Amino acid sequence: MPATTHEYRYETRPVTTTTAPWAPVSEELVCEILSQETPDPRELNDILIEMRKGAEADADGMVFRAVPVAPRKDRVVYTTATAVYDGFGTVTLAENVGTDRRGCTIRKVGISPEHWEWQTQRYGSGMHAAVEESEIEQYKDIWTMVTPNQENRP
Repeated sequence: MPATTHEYRYETRPVTTTTAPWAPVSEELVCEILSQETPDPRELNDILIEMRKGAEADADGMVFRAVPVAPRKDRVVYTTATAVYDGFGTVTLAENVGTDRRGCTIRKVGISPEHWEWQTQRYGSGMHAAVEESEIEQYKDIWTMVTPNQENRP
């Protein structure tokens, strides 16, 4: 995924605790910590590029990752479909924004307009709704949403 089409946020967790939640961290802090082990700016830039492609980097007992933030043109939906259903032009914006009455986790997903129809039909093929923000109220009897500051990011 080219860095020119998405902005990124950075997250960290301890290397030793794979079940720990990811915490937000600034790109500046990531660069500062990684540069302690990789002082060459070109190598550090290569690491950041690889992180934007999905690789994780670790230093000083912490693991860091870059998470794409949907471009402004993306349409946002909420779905109980797991990331296995995600395809072209799809990015998870938040892993856990609620649960349905069966206990399934609800994700917040950005979908590029050119792949909107295909992706929403893919969710539907697995019996998962693709609910836009304006439609969430209709799901209040079967979905329990968390407040934005409780969301678990990808």
